[in-house]
Amino acid sequence: MIIVFVFYTNIPLYLNKITDSYIAGSLNLLLLGLIVPFALLRIRDAFGFLSTELAWWGIFVTAMYGLNVWRATHGDIVFLDDEMIDEVNRLQRQALMLGIMVVVYLSDPKVFYRCILLIAPVIPITIIVSFFAPELLGLEIENSGRAAGLYKNPNLAAEALVVTVLLSHMRIGRFWQLLYFTLVGVAVILTFSRSGIAAWILMGMYLMYRRELSRKFLLVPIVVALTYSTLILKAEGLLFDAMDGNQSRVANMINRLSFFAELGTEGAADDSSSESRLNVAAETLGAVMQQPLTGNVVGPRAEYGIEAHNLPLEYWYTFGIMGLIAWLWMCWILFKSGVRNGLGFANPYLMIFLWLSMFNHQQFTQIFWWVFFAIIATSKLDIAARKKRPVSDAAGKVKKRRKRRRSSRSAQGGKVSQSW
Repeated sequence: MIIVFVFYTNIPLYLNKITDSYIAGSLNLLLLGLIVPFALLRIRDAFGFLSTELAWWGIFVTAMYGLNVWRATHGDIVFLDDEMIDEVNRLQRQALMLGIMVVVYLSDPKVFYRCILLIAPVIPITIIVSFFAPELLGLEIENSGRAAGLYKNPNLAAEALVVTVLLSHMRIGRFWQLLYFTLVGVAVILTFSRSGIAAWILMGMYLMYRRELSRKFLLVPIVVALTYSTLILKAEGLLFDAMDGNQSRVANMINRLSFFAELGTEGAADDSSSESRLNVAAETLGAVMQQPLTGNVVGPRAEYGIEAHNLPLEYWYTFGIMGLIAWLWMCWILFKSGVRNGLGFANPYLMIFLWLSMFNHQQFTQIFWWVFFAIIATSKLDIAARKKRPVSDAAGKVKKRRKRRRSSRSAQGGKVSQSW
């Protein structure tokens, strides 16, 4: 439980940032040392993990990274010292992530969900605090002015929020679900991540479809849409004061919020961030077509100065066909897990993963994503066995009355048969 909490909330890398050191490497090795005896105590169950498709996927991805490091040291491409250190550290993290998945697989679901419910409020609260009072977390105001909490990247912070909602929503009642989803919405907006905000909206639509979030919540986006211009002007004034008059930061954040109002128009992708990402995506796709099987060993950043911000493109460009297979394989695992858990084609696991992987490339290098993969793929979420909430309280009472009547009739029928 402690291991999952520490890694899911990104505490090692957060300590790196506030101490300006590489304490994360030592902490990773320490916690990996705790995972080994934990697995040895349940060695038979640990070997059972190797029979799961998720284990083979994790081994495949780790081997893919290892092969890439080997190609970098034996091929024509020369890595800079910093790039080689990053590759080796990434390979170390992949091995650690395999250990984290083993911990999730071996954990008691009840204990594990207490951990998830403990994590759930920590992430949005720290993100909100990092925006309004970053000094409380030992952080400095980011150049972009966007909140990231314990995560170095605002986009990753937004993804962690949405993934946590996805993991915790079935253990929260409807009233608390509304409060928590609203809290997460505030935190997501403060990251100013467009893909994260859209994912939060998609998650809200799914929760309303499942009747786990009151449909009255639809009033929120309606009110926002009707008062959008006024809200933007108010937000611009508040942000200008909060950012000490830094007009460039405020303009960046307002452009990100205005993106949703300009969808479908030519101005939707006029900001520098969107333009650079679109250009790199186009360049990356063209380079992929030249070497679709072997890949380029190094990522698009080495060539274009920026990542592709698209998981399948980034991995196909770097690792070749193996990178594309890794992405497609995970899509298949999430789809099958949704079907097995009784979700059919209304599969939020696959929906959220597909959406976010189109706008970021770090899903396979972040531990909270691997915890998510492990929970879903190893059936820690047994939705089919969970008692579904009634459509409404009135409908629930009707069902209970009918059940009592049927039970009383069957009891009376038993007495009659005994008298005969």
